Amino acid sequence: MDSKYVIGIIVILIMALGAYEVYTHETSDKKITIADSTSVQSVAEKLVQAYRAEHPELK
Repeated sequence: MDSKYVIGIIVILIMALGAYEVYTHETSDKKITIADSTSVQSVAEKLVQAYRAEHPELK
């Protein structure tokens, strides 16, 4: 069997597994929690607003 053929099959399998992982991975359970004094609150709120503007599909 030609080595290019074998490498091609391996690459296709890796890509298929990667695509499967991306499309089946649940993102609803990921959360970021910032717990600190109120001095961080204004910065954290601005970061949340910027992140939500770039990712409107997330809550």
